[in-house]
Amino acid sequence: MNKVIGIDTGGTFTDAVIYDYDSMKILASCKTPTTVENLRICINNVLDKLPEEHMSNISTVSLSTTLVTNACVEGKGARGKLILIGSKPEEISKYGHDYGLPSIDDILFVDGEVDTQGNIISTPDWNKFKEDIVKEQNLVDGYAVVQVFGVINPVFELEAKKVIKEINNKPVICGHELSSKLNYMRRAVSSLLNCRIVPIFNNFLDAIKDNLMKRNINVHIVIVRGDGSIMTEEYAREKPVDTLLSGPAASVSGALKLSNLNDGIVLDMGGTTSDLAIVENSQVIMEETGANINGYKTSTPSIDMSTIGLGGDSEIIIDKNENIFVGPRRVQPICSLASKYPQIKTYLEKLVKNKTTHTRPLGVFCYLIKDKNEIPYECLTHNEKNIVKALSDGPVDVSTLCESCDISIYNLRLDGLINNSIIMKSSLTPTDIMHVNGEFDQWDVEAATLAVKQFALQYGFEVNQLCEKVYDTVCENIYLMIADKLIDYENIVHSTNRTNKKVKNEELISYATQQKLLRHAFTGQGKYCNIDFKTNLPLIGIGAPSKIFLPRVAERLGTKCIIPKYAQVANAMGAAAGEISVSVDIIINPVYENNMLLYYNVIVPGNILRYDEYEDAEKAAMKKTYEYTEKTAIERGTINPVIEVTKHEKRATISTDNIESSIPVKENFLISVIFTGKTKCNLSNIRAL
Repeated sequence: MNKVIGIDTGGTFTDAVIYDYDSMKILASCKTPTTVENLRICINNVLDKLPEEHMSNISTVSLSTTLVTNACVEGKGARGKLILIGSKPEEISKYGHDYGLPSIDDILFVDGEVDTQGNIISTPDWNKFKEDIVKEQNLVDGYAVVQVFGVINPVFELEAKKVIKEINNKPVICGHELSSKLNYMRRAVSSLLNCRIVPIFNNFLDAIKDNLMKRNINVHIVIVRGDGSIMTEEYAREKPVDTLLSGPAASVSGALKLSNLNDGIVLDMGGTTSDLAIVENSQVIMEETGANINGYKTSTPSIDMSTIGLGGDSEIIIDKNENIFVGPRRVQPICSLASKYPQIKTYLEKLVKNKTTHTRPLGVFCYLIKDKNEIPYECLTHNEKNIVKALSDGPVDVSTLCESCDISIYNLRLDGLINNSIIMKSSLTPTDIMHVNGEFDQWDVEAATLAVKQFALQYGFEVNQLCEKVYDTVCENIYLMIADKLIDYENIVHSTNRTNKKVKNEELISYATQQKLLRHAFTGQGKYCNIDFKTNLPLIGIGAPSKIFLPRVAERLGTKCIIPKYAQVANAMGAAAGEISVSVDIIINPVYENNMLLYYNVIVPGNILRYDEYEDAEKAAMKKTYEYTEKTAIERGTINPVIEVTKHEKRATISTDNIESSIPVKENFLISVIFTGKTKCNLSNIRAL
């Protein structure tokens, strides 16, 4: 047998399957709650649940995870410092926010310039750079260095990395190491995210390895990338940002395997996020510019996936106008926390019995998730230190917490501690309501009931009314996400704040107007007219909560809902059935001056090769395409890759002056030639690694 263990570690649950490549069957599957505070626990638990009789002759362990995606959605991670070389603060002030870049006060700007051909125009002041690094090194966990035109000539990125390494041994990632895309702001976002998530991701991999070693499973580990392909452990440790949307990518692969469908809307609903992709002819459209998630526009390769912070464990909040919001932050469900700490239930009973209300939510608890010996106290504010101290003996409700720390409940600031994974918040979630409705019973049903009663009492709802409103909100948000995606693909109209395409005015519609029309379509309760928004594509639901919410959404979309067998472990299945897929582009750019051809540039990762003759440039480009495709494939885990290279020319017809007749002549100019190298290899063929 050729068996692969597929493991998916999400923000809420960790799933595992044992997949036999020879029979193409799942031999076993299981799931367990993810222990974010110590991943070794949940990895150990999920491996323990796999039947021992199937644990022999394992060839590979393949992993997918939403940990990186969730960290981006929730704003968690290490303290990364972004260093921009050749960029101007005013440019970042104007456009940086659109990409998800930090404010200019949090960025180190360094002078130094290379032109579009890679020629050095001006050099940074490296002595001043050293001073800046030394001055802030105690406030930083790692560095992201990005240079304008760094993909053409990364000379300053490499020098900056060298200088930093001479000062301290903290991680440094350069933009050209992650992407060959020219858009430096996207490279900056990817680099900064990579810098922030290295500790989270390495902790995840260490937990996997430790638990495999305990079971004498000594095989190669591969990880799913955001584009659905896989890479080796070593490659992933350096570039964990490549796993951005790894979980969703695996979920699409798993959904197609499990449903045996070639077309559909794949919706993966987990505890933290809901992820959406459209599949046609078994192919998912790729996001050409890079993954976009939670306001971050990256250069990281990914499938075209929409992600929102909405899942079973999303925080339920109500604003002053009694509007219900679900997400985007994940919290610990009350029913889950109370199953471990009975005092949670006692406190909620007291609130319900006394009918205690407040303008701030009261049924909220906090607890430590980081070991007290690992907390960076020197980086905490005075109030944050007091909060950590108050939580040292276990979960505490927010009212008691404020009293202990002498903080007004209106001034309680928890975001810093939550974002740095020091504490966790627990409050009412859809998971609690699932327990109340009898749709889920893993944890304390009585605590969930008390939490719903307390929340309803505080905000003036009947219990059934509150439960229904929350479900409606969840379904509406999923419906809107699907509708937005379908409208975008249909290419009928374009939201004014969501398109970069040049479109006719009559094709433009404000995003607010579009959302208002779609909400009207979802409710179907117009006085004078109703709007129907339908699709012919089936809705394929995976993830534990999908069976509860997606049938209602499918009904509003006028389509069928398919929840395949093993839907709850589809991500792990997708990981097990993954393949190494590599695509590398090498570009020839002719350089013109006054319509006269001067020479050809062959752009390879981190360098430019110059040739006077096209034939020489073409030979070099073809050779480099093979070399870089092979190198990348081997780095990700392939042996003896079979490489195919295709060539695509871009030309433009341009009018030029004819000096003999003074009549403009149209000439066919070569704009660029792109050589693309590709190779694929599934896990059954790399077991000898």
